[in-house]
Amino acid sequence: MEPSRGNVSLFSERLRNLWNSQNASRPIGPGVTPRDWFRFENKAEVSELFIYDAIFPDDGFSGGVGAAEFQKQLNEVKAPKLNLYLNSPGGLVSDGTTIYNALKQHPATVNVRVMGLAASIASVIAQAGDSIEMSPGSLMMIHEASAFTLGTASDHRKSAEVLDTMTAAIAGIYAGRSGKDASHWRALMSAETWFSDQEAVVAGLADSVVGQATTGPTNTVEEPAIPSWQDAARRLVAAAQMEVIHAYAH
Repeated sequence: MEPSRGNVSLFSERLRNLWNSQNASRPIGPGVTPRDWFRFENKAEVSELFIYDAIFPDDGFSGGVGAAEFQKQLNEVKAPKLNLYLNSPGGLVSDGTTIYNALKQHPATVNVRVMGLAASIASVIAQAGDSIEMSPGSLMMIHEASAFTLGTASDHRKSAEVLDTMTAAIAGIYAGRSGKDASHWRALMSAETWFSDQEAVVAGLADSVVGQATTGPTNTVEEPAIPSWQDAARRLVAAAQMEVIHAYAH
């Protein structure tokens, strides 16, 4: 059984547990009451958009309202500037990519400020900004698309192909923003890479850190290195062990 493209996520169970441990009032997972995960404040000159939650549709599982409702409300924004404040662990690839494209195609100048976390597909949404600022202490995380598949070996192979295609598409967005090759981003996504505020600027995923001088080539901050294959293997084994432990805990 090939997974639905709409159910492919850019964050893992580990990230979901991390988000829930720090956001008890806005959890994601089974049995969550549907809620809006964004809020627009329309004003004449500068409108504001707050995304302070996971990005999911109203599916009875995760609590969101979906990209269609987001697009509907975005269409009501008439101000020439739109400030987006972002703190999200990510969510569905299809919804997140739709939001990214909706913001890119909107006539307003979009200014993005990462307030806490822009992880997974939320890091892609951040790339829609004409300008991207990292708040002091904020983080950005990128990794590969993931999904659950039930079925034959052929089904799993097909699912892997879909995931590779989606991951490549996301890497293309990072490449377009940063000017670095998509292969560079594929390697960092495979390793699940976290960026500090200044590291995100050096990597080309953000323009500046709020209240700080723009990080330049003479600064000591460097982009996180792509790990060796041994390090990558250890990460994969550790991740698999954590997933198994979580499965048994349920």
